[in-house]
Amino acid sequence: MERLTKEMTKSEIEKEISQWGEYVQIDNLTRFLKTNPGIPIDVKRFINQKLGEVYEKRRMFFDSAISYEKVAELCVLRQEKTKNFLKSVDNYIKSGYFDRADLTAKKSLQEASSVERAEILKSLKEFYKQEAERGIKENKRSSTVKVYEKMLEMNSIPIQEKTEIKEKLLKLYLTLGMMPQYNKIKGRTLTTQKKEPEKEEEIEGLEFLYK
Repeated sequence: MERLTKEMTKSEIEKEISQWGEYVQIDNLTRFLKTNPGIPIDVKRFINQKLGEVYEKRRMFFDSAISYEKVAELCVLRQEKTKNFLKSVDNYIKSGYFDRADLTAKKSLQEASSVERAEILKSLKEFYKQEAERGIKENKRSSTVKVYEKMLEMNSIPIQEKTEIKEKLLKLYLTLGMMPQYNKIKGRTLTTQKKEPEKEEEIEGLEFLYK
């Protein structure tokens, strides 16, 4: 196994790491980034992309999210930024770091046009929905509770869908014996969907995402 050097091109790095196992890739690529902070931006972006992919494949979702977020910050094209920010958001959600997902979603929204913001909000809702479905399938009730609780706070989800989520959440509360939470949510009135801001400069936080 050869050692990566800062003089290598992306294609040379790709050829070298293709011979390594996944954990060897993680170890060597991480060390390479730390010891060579001055490498070209495109190489740095490429390596973080590779790390994101390997981490995701190994279900190391938090580390994958961090890598994809770094890729997005190194991208020049807005579409590429958005794509990688959303990959980061998805993996933060999968790892249970909803606050980090919010912060990364905010970055993505700040970079987006009004049309792109609508797609980002749609993707955000789908990520949480998919995570809830995964939790049910894998019998991770406690994790699914947290996802449903988060979804009830999202203004991008219509009332009809929130009502369905509320019923699923109530059933999980009963199953887990979480009666204080059950009683609190059972009598709660769901809020109407708020209109998303039209101007990019109005996005200062995520207040329009959550009530």
